[in-house]
Amino acid sequence: LVEEIKGKLGNAATAAQLKGLLSTSTLRSEDVMNALFEALFDGVGKGFQEAVVKNMAYLAALVPDEGHQAMLLQAIEAFGSKCSAAALKEIPFVLRALYNGDVHEEETILQWYYVAVAGGKNSEILQNAKRFLEGLQSADYESEQE
Repeated sequence: LVEEIKGKLGNAATAAQLKGLLSTSTLRSEDVMNALFEALFDGVGKGFQEAVVKNMAYLAALVPDEGHQAMLLQAIEAFGSKCSAAALKEIPFVLRALYNGDVHEEETILQWYYVAVAGGKNSEILQNAKRFLEGLQSADYESEQE
């Protein structure tokens, strides 16, 4: 599936065309999301955030609800176990881009993080995500004070 997605992307597929391809897959939804993330970002290091912004239309089209948001966060987590150290350092910026691009809602990101931590996970992805979440919660606190 990863190669099929890369082929579609190489032919300048629209987000709707890519969504059509992925909807015909017989794989589990989680596996489809992982394949999409790998196809879009395989080999990315420094510049991961820019790659996410560049591919935001695909991500937005394929993440229509909270359930898919959670799957995308899990795909990011899985990608983190394979990506470069340079890409890992950009996780807070990637999460901010997805949040600002309305691909992820604050509650979904927080729930993903707290469930992972409560489950005993302590990956570098989660450690880097914590920086973004602390900033997000700090901004919420400041806006509540105004």
